[in-house]
Amino acid sequence: MPLSEHEQRALQAMEQALSQDDPVFVHRVRSGNASLDGRRRRTLSVFGVAVGLALMFSFCLTTAVAAGVAGFLIMLVSLDTFWTNTRQLVQAR
Repeated sequence: MPLSEHEQRALQAMEQALSQDDPVFVHRVRSGNASLDGRRRRTLSVFGVAVGLALMFSFCLTTAVAAGVAGFLIMLVSLDTFWTNTRQLVQAR
């Protein structure tokens, strides 16, 4: 649904005010690529799952409880990050 002239003028005024208030943010938003950032986060989260899994296996070999707990938490956070970014990428399409 197209915007009315009044809404277009209001939007342009807000854009100009934002670009004057925070030009760095405006540049970052215009040059950013959301799908690239999402893919990067997903790649890092897969790496985090692998690190967490390695820590959990080290717990099995050395009985270091802290390593097992840390591995589990790293895996949990990494999996949550992976699924959150996957949902965001699917919704963006």
